[in-house]
Amino acid sequence: MGGYRYKTMNKKLVLFDIDGTIVSYKEKTFIPHLTLETIDLLKKKGHIVAIASGRSLCTAKVIMNELNIHNAILHNGAQIIINNKSVFEKKINKDIATNFCRILSETKLCVFAFDGEKIYAHNMTDESKQFLEEQAKQTNYIKPLKENTNSLFCINIYGEPSQIPITFADYNNLIFNDSLCELSVKGFSKGTALLTLSEELNVNIQDTIAVGDGLNDIDLLKASKIGIAVGNACDELKKIADMVTIDIEDGGIYEAFLALKLI
Repeated sequence: MGGYRYKTMNKKLVLFDIDGTIVSYKEKTFIPHLTLETIDLLKKKGHIVAIASGRSLCTAKVIMNELNIHNAILHNGAQIIINNKSVFEKKINKDIATNFCRILSETKLCVFAFDGEKIYAHNMTDESKQFLEEQAKQTNYIKPLKENTNSLFCINIYGEPSQIPITFADYNNLIFNDSLCELSVKGFSKGTALLTLSEELNVNIQDTIAVGDGLNDIDLLKASKIGIAVGNACDELKKIADMVTIDIEDGGIYEAFLALKLI
């Protein structure tokens, strides 16, 4: 990687989670107007704004395009996008991923597998299908799990752990996160990705700010200089955050950056 340097002059690298941070699901799905204004003002002030999400590029790019954001941490740190190009990827080996998908497709578990471009699903509800299609603004990118033959960023498995017919502990380089129900390559998180992204963008880690709401944001907030938990965040995140905002629907993100004198 390289060639993506910015002259920051103490400008900040600001990272936002998507679901529950940028996007509100309170009563309806929307981005609060003060959140939109905050992101726009940060960019106008010369700060670098990036996404840090568990989402795949296929479901994140609509929001990235809407907000005119070109840098992102995706799949909870397994992929880094700079200037709309994937510059870092950690995937589950193709042969292992293909075998896992074959085995899991014969179970009653609900499974989603992500290669970055497509989603491979098994026992998906109609509600989940509708949500994913709405987020990606397309309908032809969800395929049956058993059709996957690619390496994968992650596999999400929902159901009773005792029903999973694979012993993930036998695979030393993989880890199953119980709280996220997610199988991925071991050693990578939003926090590790932030360290890589800030280095590639020539931003000192002391000039980083992260905003999130979930358990998968804990490492991100810990790695950043200033960690902000939104008002609707889980208690575990609020406990380690430097700042806790009011609800995002009430302008929490705007008020936080106003208090930091960055907008």
